[in-house]
Amino acid sequence: MRKHLFLALAVFLALPLTTFARHPHADTIGMKVSRTYRTIHSTVIVEQTMDSIISLDAATGENRISIVTVDTLIGEETIETIDTTFFIAESVRHWRLESRFGAGINMTARGYWEGMSGNNLLSFDLRNTSSAIFERGLSTWRNTFEWRYTTQTQGGEFRNWLKTNDLLNLQSRYSFRASPLWRYSAQFQSETQLTRTFASIAARDTNNYSSRFLSPARLSFSIGMEYVNPSESVKLLLSPITYRATFVRDESFHIREHFGVLRRDPASGEFRDSSAHWLHTFGPMAQLEITRNLANNITLSSNLMIFADILHTADPFVLFDWRIGLDIQLSRLFSLGLETHIVYNPNTFFDTRLRLDSDGNPVRFAEPRRRWQIQQGVLLRFTYRITN
Repeated sequence: MRKHLFLALAVFLALPLTTFARHPHADTIGMKVSRTYRTIHSTVIVEQTMDSIISLDAATGENRISIVTVDTLIGEETIETIDTTFFIAESVRHWRLESRFGAGINMTARGYWEGMSGNNLLSFDLRNTSSAIFERGLSTWRNTFEWRYTTQTQGGEFRNWLKTNDLLNLQSRYSFRASPLWRYSAQFQSETQLTRTFASIAARDTNNYSSRFLSPARLSFSIGMEYVNPSESVKLLLSPITYRATFVRDESFHIREHFGVLRRDPASGEFRDSSAHWLHTFGPMAQLEITRNLANNITLSSNLMIFADILHTADPFVLFDWRIGLDIQLSRLFSLGLETHIVYNPNTFFDTRLRLDSDGNPVRFAEPRRRWQIQQGVLLRFTYRITN
């Protein structure tokens, strides 16, 4: 079985090389050369002219220098172009940097979102997405850092602020082009949060938090093939080898069990390893990113990730994470965003009958159950963009 698995993996990684062999022009980057030759059977006088044109590429924002050389035949009866050469050279910038800052007012609805509270409440949202992309030859290295923090008032009192969303996300992906549309790819991603999460004001007053910095922290590393269409509006990462880990630094049994690090024995109900802080998983992963311009000022984005764990054969699971966004650009600085985030993580447990007592401590009436997480929001935001 293992022998056949490695054989299938070798075929999967080597298949794009056949496409690359059929497209020898795939490694021609930043240069286009074309020539036209004509045969003249007479005595000629050749006059040569050269023009240099500098223009701005509207798609990439880069300067292009075009050098056009024309050789003209001057004879007694005819004037004829015998050799025309076009040489286009792009200015070389290996790094592309961009950072977007946003602040807005958000109407959010969520169901069982990792202990975060509140439904259909007005909140304030701060976010930043920064990217650094390195391209040279056949190699591409994309780095993206994202943070987001959302807070809202509780009970109609201005002093009662409660966090509803908190994210720190770092993604780094290296790709090496194997064909015009396929690339070998390796990706690393880490995700955690900044501050403590409280289910209510009473829980905050008693410091009864449900998550905090590095509790949890999620890490993943994957190797596979990436499909990118010519316009780069569709990216598909297929990884037969993906390692995912969840780390909870907190010593609380409740928090570690909440994120699947601690597991109970079905027979005795006791924890199998009470000192565990890590949950390791391994298996195939697929990630699909789509960006479409529905109109000049309307952009639809979708990011779907599916991961299947095959390491725990006794209790396998499938992780589902889907982000959908619709961005309507109202002006250069203001936009309206519609966002939906759906997660199914069987290692995160929720109790549908969870209640808090007068001191803000959790009182359980039933065993935790595996739940879907759904978060929706309408955001009016101010966005400022910085590029190099």
